[in-house]
Amino acid sequence: MMYNAYETLYPAKKEPAAAKNLNFSNLDSSARASHSAPAMAAESVPGFSNKSVKNITSTSTAVNESGQHFSRLNQDASAIRLDRKAALLLKENSEATNKKLLKIEKELDNLSNEVRYLATTKSNQSNLNDQIKNLYQVVKNIADKENSNFSLLYQNMNASQNEVSHLGKLIKNNNAQIKLMLANQYSHREKLRLRAIITGRAWLVNEAGVTYTLTKGSEIPGYGKVVKINDSKEQVVMSSGYIFR
Repeated sequence: MMYNAYETLYPAKKEPAAAKNLNFSNLDSSARASHSAPAMAAESVPGFSNKSVKNITSTSTAVNESGQHFSRLNQDASAIRLDRKAALLLKENSEATNKKLLKIEKELDNLSNEVRYLATTKSNQSNLNDQIKNLYQVVKNIADKENSNFSLLYQNMNASQNEVSHLGKLIKNNNAQIKLMLANQYSHREKLRLRAIITGRAWLVNEAGVTYTLTKGSEIPGYGKVVKINDSKEQVVMSSGYIFR
């Protein structure tokens, strides 16, 4: 009977369906006080026993504890969502960082390859320079040796030319002497004597009385050509060296 009277004074409020997920963590002190209002009102109702008041208070306390539990669950869920967002953001940043690191690593590899290539090229260039220097030294030595040989050869050629020139003079003198000897021998076979001479012209006669008229360049067998007619000395000089007087 007392229970029915309580329900008559304080009918139970039906909560809408959406209220099942109500977050009790947002309840302020005035709302929590409204939940304890039934117990305070029940105490003022005549005929209510202390046991009924305690039941109502226990129920209100259980409701408050449930609200606090749901509040903690909501806070944990919010923390979990934040942790998930942070994890996703960290994953994205990590992927971007990994891509940058891979790019930097690739650039470092390329740079390292270029450095090795330059070092190899420099080494090859140094070796090539050494080879060029060695080749230049070899060519220089050959050129110096050839110059020395050419100088010696030139000296030998000059000496040979001098010898040839001297030999030519000897041969020429010998030929002249030979021609003179032949002319002298021929004069014993056919004697000719100078009969008359005028400027640029001379007359020779043999033992048979035959007369030969001579000018410069006339040739007499066995005596050679007329080289000079000297009327002042009354001489006819022949190419063999024989002189008619």
